[in-house]
Amino acid sequence: MDQQIRENIPEPNRVLEHGSRDDSNLDEGIRRDGRPRDAVPRGITPATIFPEQVTDVASNAVHGDVIDQEVPTERYQYAPLSPLNEIRCLVLESGTGNADDSLVCSLYHHNLDDKPEFEAISYVWGSSHKTHTIICDGQRLAITENLHTCLLQTRLLDRKRTLWADSICINQDDLKEKGHQVGMMSRIYSEARRVLICLGPDENGYAKDAAGLVSEVSQWVQTTLELVNSKRDSFPYTDQDEWPHSDRRWAALSSMIDLSWFDRGWVVQEASLAQDAIVLWGVTEISWIDVMQAFAWARTRAPVLLMTVNWPSALHTDAYCAKCPPESRALFNFKPFTFLQILYYGRNLDFEDRRDHIYGFLGLPKAAMVRRYLKPNYELPYLQVCFEFASSYINATQDLDLFTCVNHDDDTLLADIPSWAPQWHVRRRGNRMLMQSLMKEPILPVSKGADYAALATVQGNILKVNGLLIDRIMWTTQVLGYSTSIEEMIELWAWFEEHGNDSAYRTFHPVLAFLTAIQFGTHVWGADYNACIANDAEYVVRLQDGRPLPSHPSLEFFRGASEEHHGDYTITHNWVQRCLAGHRLCITSRGYCGVVPAAAQEGDVCSIVFGTKSPSIIRQTGAEGFFQLLGEAFFVSTRVPEDGIYPSRVASGGNSHEDWLEWNLQEQEILLC
Repeated sequence: MDQQIRENIPEPNRVLEHGSRDDSNLDEGIRRDGRPRDAVPRGITPATIFPEQVTDVASNAVHGDVIDQEVPTERYQYAPLSPLNEIRCLVLESGTGNADDSLVCSLYHHNLDDKPEFEAISYVWGSSHKTHTIICDGQRLAITENLHTCLLQTRLLDRKRTLWADSICINQDDLKEKGHQVGMMSRIYSEARRVLICLGPDENGYAKDAAGLVSEVSQWVQTTLELVNSKRDSFPYTDQDEWPHSDRRWAALSSMIDLSWFDRGWVVQEASLAQDAIVLWGVTEISWIDVMQAFAWARTRAPVLLMTVNWPSALHTDAYCAKCPPESRALFNFKPFTFLQILYYGRNLDFEDRRDHIYGFLGLPKAAMVRRYLKPNYELPYLQVCFEFASSYINATQDLDLFTCVNHDDDTLLADIPSWAPQWHVRRRGNRMLMQSLMKEPILPVSKGADYAALATVQGNILKVNGLLIDRIMWTTQVLGYSTSIEEMIELWAWFEEHGNDSAYRTFHPVLAFLTAIQFGTHVWGADYNACIANDAEYVVRLQDGRPLPSHPSLEFFRGASEEHHGDYTITHNWVQRCLAGHRLCITSRGYCGVVPAAAQEGDVCSIVFGTKSPSIIRQTGAEGFFQLLGEAFFVSTRVPEDGIYPSRVASGGNSHEDWLEWNLQEQEILLC
């Protein structure tokens, strides 16, 4: 059958009725097990992949000029796709090994139901300027520099290669086609024979070391897993001066993560949906699953590495956990991300089109419910897409976890969109509140009736909710950044002490409330619990400008830990920086210490909205009962759990306390605009 197909290739832009299952287009030089190797894959040479690194003769070809072949003058015209399950595949002609080869291809239509054989490319779009040319079906087709480099990297010497690359296989000028094809992304990347992750040239020669490290760590993790049970968080810890902590090749792997591919949003879907994925860095191949397994170990078992190397997005780690349940169960002790968390962490990734901060994740399995009421539509403006997602999500789910994704600053609060609808393009580095709040139980009214299913109602641009107004902000700090120094934290603690005359914290030392607030009630845990407490104890000493720990019963556990271990305050401080970035510290009229959004100011209201899991900061507008939602807040409770040493948070559920129940407050309707 394969021979028959090769002899009957149809005219360009015509549908292959039989699906064109042509295994000859697959690169046999790529190992089936995906392990890296030193040798260059068969049929590929450095000159083929990156001719500009080998000889200057290639300069004309690299910039889109064709040597020894006349450049066509006619521009390529796309034939329309069927509105059903049809895609275009690019058949890339082989090269000869000469640096002056031009890129030549044909585009064919395929129905995905016919199971066509192809490899999907994942790469960085980069600049939108199309400075290069590929000859497509005898016509000129302009492409970007990054796609040009990517096609050079994937082109074979001895055979054609069938590929799918979004920027060329989708007519980017046809918005309806683009929306329809984006809706098919999950099928395209999950049904591809292989996903080729093209990182570009290995300019500094780090690829071989990175490949060796991830292969060895992955094999070590697998061997260790065979010796331990698969219970949650059961993987053993190793000392920080032992391998793999001490391996110097982490610097090479960190350099790989610093490449722009890891900043791109679309690649999360492209890599996570792959049946098999291979990283191409220069002429080196690296198994994608090995990369993620190495980082999965490091993320949970090497906190020091967390502070010294670059990390892939947490979304890649979450996808690894979904794909490898036994391994992830032994390494991790937290729940998989919800779709809202995926969108939240995706806001720190790059998209050419802001609408793709939502559309770019719709192909993931966790978006199955969302796809029922939201289809990609590139004819709608970005803020309209954000509002329609928010209102549809609330109506369909009654899930007010959406509030945890709202975190306004002064600029976003002025945007032409209701304050309760998240703007997903706004980067929010360091926010740890989202992960914590989604692990709690929703807060419900004590006086709820038999039917309290409708927690929120969308009425035009207004979101009608119910809740309590529990407190008011009295003082705030400036907005804190990721580079906040220890000296600045010393000044902030002095500020807190100065304004703490009416502190609500009487049963434990106020520094515990401050320490809990600036870490959102979380900590960087390592192999030894007491060592982590010692780090916090040393941080308290630093906060007091070198003075010893205060003499207070609530700090005796810290004193004992610091006598047993030499604490490292920098570990705690690095975590504090990550938590506080983009927020303010505050003190409320009731004397509570908390962390609030950047837009918060003195006089704003602290509220409990029923159906949420943490307090929210709201601001009253001109009309009675109408408020703007500024975002989620973290407040330290006046209670300490019986089995704990740190105070609880003001919230519902485990390790939390509902302080407001003692204040005799009246429930009321809250209209968010």
